[in-house]
Amino acid sequence: MAVLVVAALAPHAAALPDDNRQPITIRTQEAIRDETKGTTVYRGDVEIVQGSLVINADEVTLTQADRPARRASDSRDPLAGSNVMLIEARGAPARMRQLPEPGGEPVHARARIIEYFQPRALIRLRNVVRLRQGRMAMEAARMDYAIDRQVITAWANPATGQRVRTTIPPERLEQ
Repeated sequence: MAVLVVAALAPHAAALPDDNRQPITIRTQEAIRDETKGTTVYRGDVEIVQGSLVINADEVTLTQADRPARRASDSRDPLAGSNVMLIEARGAPARMRQLPEPGGEPVHARARIIEYFQPRALIRLRNVVRLRQGRMAMEAARMDYAIDRQVITAWANPATGQRVRTTIPPERLEQ
């Protein structure tokens, strides 16, 4: 599995500084809350907004639960040892956009699955991922976007032969 950390996109891919302190608003056609599981499923033209972050999907599952207290470093689970607020958006495709800075160009992403690990400020995009900011673009099988650290990590899919593909316009190379 190939891994690529994209420094060219990262400085321009951060969220507005107060996005994660904004309330989360969800608009949808249907919402089903299951208190026993700590989940809410939203179906039908779902829109999630938190500050400049907007996610659109066909179906979204929001999970709130306590996770076993483990050291996060011992687990691949980005939410190990935390009170979980996981938002999983599915669509054909699900879409996300976020404004990196006032007056800047928005980041647009799409994937079949977008997971937002809200307490860890991590967005994971899976299955046919495309990310674009202006003329800068990236395609991969999976991407992790660490919002607070401004780091994007992208993975290829060796099973399908899909590799990470990045397009950097000439004007970015001159900066």
